[in-house]
Amino acid sequence: PKCLANVVCINTCNGKEDETGCQIKCGDIFENEVVGEFNKCAVSDMSCVPKKQDDGSYPVPTKDVVVQQFDTKMWNGRWYISAGQNE
Repeated sequence: PKCLANVVCINTCNGKEDETGCQIKCGDIFENEVVGEFNKCAVSDMSCVPKKQDDGSYPVPTKDVVVQQFDTKMWNGRWYISAGQNE
């Protein structure tokens, strides 16, 4: 039931000003393992959701302001995309 509710919720986001934020909020509301697997398949694995073109809002920083070394092993566990900064 949560997977279907998530899909219905995502469809209500179509055409909204903050469509991506709306979709993320749906994922937060209806999160469970099935929804996570569906989203991974639809968004990442099968590319069913088109990606927006880069509009240059976040340019690549110059090398002098980028951290030279970053150990990704220090970040372990489950990560989430959450709404908040985009509202």
